[in-house]
Amino acid sequence: MKPAQGTSSRIWYAGDTAYRIYGVGAAQATRDQIIEVACTSQPLKPQRVECLPTLAENVGWGSIKIRDDLTRVANEIHGNESVDSVKKSELVQLAGRIVRQSTVKNTSLGLAMEIARARATRGAGCRGVVEDHGIQWNQAEVALDPQARHQYLRAQIAVQMAAVRGVAGARIEQGASCEVIAREHEIWSEEVIEALEQRAIRTVGRMMVERGDPFETIVVALGLTLEQSRMSLQYMIDSQHLRSRNMPTRASSQ
Repeated sequence: MKPAQGTSSRIWYAGDTAYRIYGVGAAQATRDQIIEVACTSQPLKPQRVECLPTLAENVGWGSIKIRDDLTRVANEIHGNESVDSVKKSELVQLAGRIVRQSTVKNTSLGLAMEIARARATRGAGCRGVVEDHGIQWNQAEVALDPQARHQYLRAQIAVQMAAVRGVAGARIEQGASCEVIAREHEIWSEEVIEALEQRAIRTVGRMMVERGDPFETIVVALGLTLEQSRMSLQYMIDSQHLRSRNMPTRASSQ
């Protein structure tokens, strides 16, 4: 859904629902490559960051402030038939380094969030990511806009949720401890930790329950820290026991 006129970009972009990318078309692969470069690039020193807008101007891109600007640049790179594949690759690298520096203050929450979520999905620590992209509030801003704290909080949760859907969640399904994963991926929100632990219960936990492992063994193995997660696990165990009791034996079925 496109924003209504006058809608704050912070409110529009802070939700957990993925923003639809308009007008990207055949350049989607190019756009994805730019995001990939942004995720693998190292942060630049301040003096080099200051040079990036000039470089963007020199190749005719103009400013890259919002997600639509990134789409426009991807379309321009993809559709430019006057340059060869090597030059296009260099332009992708440049665009990726530019958007890697995106913060709420120097671009927009939308662009900063897209890069932040992509990085978290690929395994970068969430706390470092939100700091890199300025997805955090300060007292002065909260004083001017009382909703700012809540909006930034939801944005931070969205970044952490991206980790659960990405590398962090995949590691959970391979048997890693939720407590260890939360620490290594810098996930601190109880809401997100619950999502992580529920994923562990639904996958590795279910296999352990069906195997007959005891409650405390599963809790320790999964690294469950929340009471609601322990309750979900106990419910799964109780349900498994109930199904086992109600399953007809071979003798009674003959």
